[in-house]
Amino acid sequence: LYAKKYKGYYVCMNILARALAGSYCNFGAMSYYKDDALDQALDVVIKMALSVPIDDLLGLAKLGTAYYNLMETLFNSHCQTLASLETNAFLHLAHSLEEAIKSVELNKQSVCSAMA
Repeated sequence: LYAKKYKGYYVCMNILARALAGSYCNFGAMSYYKDDALDQALDVVIKMALSVPIDDLLGLAKLGTAYYNLMETLFNSHCQTLASLETNAFLHLAHSLEEAIKSVELNKQSVCSAMA
C-alpha cells in the first residue's frame, strides 16, 4: 500500500513542507502579483493529506512524519489557508494532531505538542 499510493503523498508533503519552512522563496510576493500557484499547491496537498486515514498516518512512520512536519509548517506560517478550510476538514486536521499527541511515538508527540 505504501509503495503504490502513499509514497507519492510522502514526497509531495515533504517537498512542500521543506519549501515553505526553508524560506527559499518569498511566498508573500506571490499574492502581491496575484499568482495562485502556492494556493493551488497547498490545496492539492491538503486534499491529499485529508484523504489519508489517521490509522495510516500513525502506522506508517515515513508518511506520518511528513504529514506532521507539513502540519507544523502550515500551522506556524499559513494559518490563513487553514482558517479558510471547511469546518469538517479543519476538524479532521485537528483530530489527527490529537491522535498523534495520544500516540506512544515520541517524535510525533513533540511535533504536535509544539503546535499547541
